[in-house]
Amino acid sequence: MSVNFRDLEPSMLEPRMGARDDHFVELYDDDAALIASVRTFLSRGIEEGEVAIVIATPEHRSAIDRELATATDVEAARESGLFESHDAQQTLDAFTVDGHLDPIRFAEVIGNILGRAAAGGG
Repeated sequence: MSVNFRDLEPSMLEPRMGARDDHFVELYDDDAALIASVRTFLSRGIEEGEVAIVIATPEHRSAIDRELATATDVEAARESGLFESHDAQQTLDAFTVDGHLDPIRFAEVIGNILGRAAAGGG
């Protein structure tokens, strides 16, 4: 079976907030569409008191910060622990050993990030 993703309506792929076990896949044609979608997702979560975590390249992090600032107070979200942003390469390097992913380091690095989020109640 094949699916033509161009025939899907954007609302069919929109995440539903509030259901913690939901997963979704979003396809995008360009960075602007990605950043706008991420802004919507993050701002909804922050508004609901959920912790938003971004792990992305410096360019994407900067664009996400700028776009997110149109919907929420990014600095207040950071200060309150509702928003964290991490460099993708630095994060990857923290759990890579000799060019291979180390599952123990991965659990520590990502576990610490998620642990902070959970400690804040989100």
